[in-house]
Amino acid sequence: MAAVAPSGCIAALLLDSNGADADTERMSAETPGFHGYLTIQSRGTVALPPSLRRKYALDKPGAQVEITEREDGVIEVRPLVAVPAGQAYFWTEDWQAREREVDAHLARGEFTDHADANAFLGHLDAAEETATDITPGVATADDVQDCSAGSPR
Repeated sequence: MAAVAPSGCIAALLLDSNGADADTERMSAETPGFHGYLTIQSRGTVALPPSLRRKYALDKPGAQVEITEREDGVIEVRPLVAVPAGQAYFWTEDWQAREREVDAHLARGEFTDHADANAFLGHLDAAEETATDITPGVATADDVQDCSAGSPR
């Protein structure tokens, strides 16, 4: 068995259908890092070395790994980062598409930087006064709280 990091993976434990190294020559050339052998216990338990558990935060209670059996007989094991239910929306494709859109605007310099919340609200007020077409359902300066004062505008 060899611990490797194929493309798209943080790390993977690869076994071929005979329990031997899978693509050992190719992987060792591509991925420097951990190489070792693990013993499968009677109940099917496999203990990862402490250095790998620490490196991939698998030493914390409840840590999980993803396991995938590939068609070529290789078993891949990847560290799994749990996402709290209240943050799952952030990782939806729709939300991530919007994040990429915002990143593109920032990369093109299409933003205004404000010194504080009051400057931001003043900018919204000025934009509202000069706007000729307000899209229904879009928040205006009147809808935003003055965070510095801690009360609605």
